[in-house]
Amino acid sequence: MTVNMDISTLSLAIDNYEYYTKTQRAILKIIAKTSIDGECKVGSIFIAQQLNISRTSVYKAIQKFTREQNLSVKKGSKTKHGTIILNAKSMQTIIDLYKAKQRIQNSNKHIS
Repeated sequence: MTVNMDISTLSLAIDNYEYYTKTQRAILKIIAKTSIDGECKVGSIFIAQQLNISRTSVYKAIQKFTREQNLSVKKGSKTKHGTIILNAKSMQTIIDLYKAKQRIQNSNKHIS
């Protein structure tokens, strides 16, 4: 993820990304918000505690995000959890979809 990506816009876009469940969106938001230069070193325990969910739910969501190439996990030799790396192109696609939906909603307001 690029350094200049607007995290508040990404957060709104994730909130409105209907493809994922509410819990999956919350997990992805925490990963995005705790990332520095697209890399998140926050563990699944932290995410689970923040959302009051099981670690299994976090693991399954991360596996889903990885399969869909929204992020990747770089295994660390010294860390149990490794580093989660956001896919900048995928995050930008989520933002672009959000902005497109906003434009449509705004144009429909003018029609009414």
